[in-house]
Amino acid sequence: MIQIQESHMDAFTRQARGNFAQRMKEHILKYFPEQAAGLGADGVGRVIELGMQHAKDRGITAEGDVSRYIDVMVVLGENYDHEPWAKDIFDRQLGGSTRMNMVFAEARKKAGERTI
Repeated sequence: MIQIQESHMDAFTRQARGNFAQRMKEHILKYFPEQAAGLGADGVGRVIELGMQHAKDRGITAEGDVSRYIDVMVVLGENYDHEPWAKDIFDRQLGGSTRMNMVFAEARKKAGERTI
């Protein structure tokens, strides 16, 4: 049986987070260029890190769901998850993907002409 030491798992996790963050940065620059320009390079990185942490804290762990969580942050703002409509959804006892589907649908309505 193969055993993986905790230090090796930590290294894998750090590498996976870094790869995801880089892909998210490229995604934001491509699909949200105006917001990215307003945030600047450091701001984009900060939003990605903050979004990953907020998503994790809310039990949102699937990569696609974390990506959508960050997309909504970019369009509606870093603290959108504290708005009553979002808080209501995030507080429900549902799976992470189900909650993100609901949040994403509502966020698209709230964004109006801004594309998510």
